Amino acid sequence: MGKELVYSTTTRCLGETRNIKNFQRGLRVIETSKFQNANFYFSEIFGSRKTCFLDKDDYRQTFQKIIKGCDLVFNTSHAPIHFPFFFQDYNISKKKSVYEKRILRSIELSGMLHAKWIVIHVGTALDSTGRYDLKESVNKNICYLKEFVSCAMQNHIGIAIENGTNMEEEVTPSVDELIEITDYYNHVYQTEILGICFDFGHANVGNLDIYREIQKIGKRLKVTHLHDNFGSDTHNFPYDGTVDWENAAKALKDIDYDGDLTLEVTYKDNPFTEDTLNETYALLDKISHL
Repeated sequence: MGKELVYSTTTRCLGETRNIKNFQRGLRVIETSKFQNANFYFSEIFGSRKTCFLDKDDYRQTFQKIIKGCDLVFNTSHAPIHFPFFFQDYNISKKKSVYEKRILRSIELSGMLHAKWIVIHVGTALDSTGRYDLKESVNKNICYLKEFVSCAMQNHIGIAIENGTNMEEEVTPSVDELIEITDYYNHVYQTEILGICFDFGHANVGNLDIYREIQKIGKRLKVTHLHDNFGSDTHNFPYDGTVDWENAAKALKDIDYDGDLTLEVTYKDNPFTEDTLNETYALLDKISHL
């Protein structure tokens, strides 16, 4: 790989409890571990499944309170996720403006964190038979991302769009689609304002050739999400599933990847402690040195 990589963990740390106090407790636990870097996961800090501090006028002040005293470095963040995300549903949703405001504000706050990249999930367009329409998805996502890209430029942060499984019933966006969108915006702005986040778990759910997908992405790869599974998106620890991590590590080395290695595991079945975090840190180190 390009250099000695930074090991990072998502703050999606308590099984998506969506509780601000638990989130703050989680940050403190991460700080006691070997991790010095983290991915700030905005969906974890909705007050509940229906309320979100990003909806309120004092969102900046609330955010400052959440991160006060935190010594972690946040090279990356993750915008709020809203599912299901099919354009024919999204474009008529009564909450469309709410969703977009949350993402815009998460971009702004990520800039305050001095994050380099914020991960955003893109949408899916279906054809008349209900199947994934790659060309139309590219066109609609270029429009969908326009305001977010402008906001990212203003806040000096890049946007990394995340791959799915290539399966209509799952998270669809293919690497080919992401490449087209990324190249479009980087050409328009004449700078790397867009990149790609590769989620190994999503690729494994879709039974994709991880090595081939990463080779296609090449230098567009800016963020990684590492987790494992046995065919469904369960976000297990690495090696608790069927991802070929030796092949994955080779792919990253062959493109000279120099971004963070970011765990995106949940701790529903494991104690969320310093020892457990150090265990997952060691798994990242193992993968990095394969």
